[in-house]
Amino acid sequence: CDIKPAYGVIHEKEIAGYDFWGFGDVDVIYGDLQGYITDEMLQHNMISFHSHRIGGHLCFLRNTERLRNAFRESKEWRQIFMDKNNHAFDERQFNALFIRHKNWPEWLRRIIYFPRFLMRTAYFKEAYSTSFGSVPWIDGTMNFPEEWVWEKGILTTPISGERTFPYLHFLHWKKKWPPEMHLEASPQDPVWHIRRDGIFKEPLTNMNPLFIIITASYNRPALLKRNIQAMLDQSYTSWQQIIIDDASTEDMTEAFELAETDKRISLIRSEVNQGCNASRNKALDLIREQKLEGFICLVDDDDYLVPNALEQITDHIKQQPGYKWYTADCCFPDGKKASRMAKHGKLSYLQNYMFGNDIKGDLTHFIDTGACQDIRFTDKFRNGQEWSFYSQLASQHGFYAFDIDLTVKEYLEGGLTQLKVNSQNRLKVNQLKVEVLTPLVSGKQLSKQQLLLARELLKNGQAKEALALLKTIARYQFLSLKFYRYFLKALLSKG
Repeated sequence: CDIKPAYGVIHEKEIAGYDFWGFGDVDVIYGDLQGYITDEMLQHNMISFHSHRIGGHLCFLRNTERLRNAFRESKEWRQIFMDKNNHAFDERQFNALFIRHKNWPEWLRRIIYFPRFLMRTAYFKEAYSTSFGSVPWIDGTMNFPEEWVWEKGILTTPISGERTFPYLHFLHWKKKWPPEMHLEASPQDPVWHIRRDGIFKEPLTNMNPLFIIITASYNRPALLKRNIQAMLDQSYTSWQQIIIDDASTEDMTEAFELAETDKRISLIRSEVNQGCNASRNKALDLIREQKLEGFICLVDDDDYLVPNALEQITDHIKQQPGYKWYTADCCFPDGKKASRMAKHGKLSYLQNYMFGNDIKGDLTHFIDTGACQDIRFTDKFRNGQEWSFYSQLASQHGFYAFDIDLTVKEYLEGGLTQLKVNSQNRLKVNQLKVEVLTPLVSGKQLSKQQLLLARELLKNGQAKEALALLKTIARYQFLSLKFYRYFLKALLSKG
């Protein structure tokens, strides 16, 4: 990577007669570059496909003496070129010759750096060709396409309409590539469907996915039997159910016998009661061990799917392909909505739920097995706190929400929802939220959760800890009245 900016000098003979030269990476698939690059871009001396920096995966420079030797304007080039270690010179020191203070408003940078030729004649615009990074997708969300389509040199995605892309960079995808990639499509094929697990001839929409239903159960024989019967009544047949019985003490014979009537149902009986989260994790471990591929759906024993639920979700997925995570609504036994959604369509669990008010109530989640291989439910609580699982998933995937009721929810007296499990452990819950969200969201967003944690610390007599926490978020919450109220209370309590 370090010598890429010197390619213009190294290959000066080969590029003679061309208007531009460039450098790139090998982990890319190119689209129609000629069709993507506009006359406006060609008026500049450097063309980047990111909005605020040079990307080493593709960059073009005008074929002039000055641009071929631009790398020499960095004082560190000789030292770096002679060092065997990688310094990412192309995206650091060389990048600094064309753009600095990237967070400044563009108009201000233009004024301040107008005298600098390289900066004045550089072109930066986001091409959205590197998915699952820190740069949001075109619509401002983290809902990146799960499938790209290369057709006769044109690169598109199923969720981007007629928009075309200059190239696809595998930077983040390749970090989670399976040991064996599926390479069904050949260079001679006119169409490639590119996904995390390989390059295929057929799109996702031509497939009938396997649905893997995870059911955690404890001491509810009649409800589990109803849950199993709902699976047997499904009009769609490509499904498996994994039932984890959490060491029930009641007679579960009838439910277990019903499960044994269908080979698609697996029953795991735990010897020790460990809670719902441990049961779900056991099922996830089994799915990984058996290398099952499809969509995971959580349906606990007191809930059940409507008879054509899997057929409906399959049809809807085919209408909105390319996502690794879909949701549908839930309803009560009387047909009334259990899910309270302000909107459907492309959503972010972090932005629309954890830090928003667009999602209330339960949803039916359908999650691709490849998207949650390394994610598990928290082991710090026996039950509940599902948000920790979904928040980790949301750091890499958005979801598409459908306005259809697929799961019947029955909140029973004595059930987890009615009892508000862990409601007396608000301090621990808020500590977990800060722990989980810290690597996933910005400091400003995290400060909102830290403010709630400070409140719980004060309620529990931990004024010193609350004060220390409040000091770390002062720059984000200085306009919040709650911040000053908690801060004053912490000071007085400490004193």
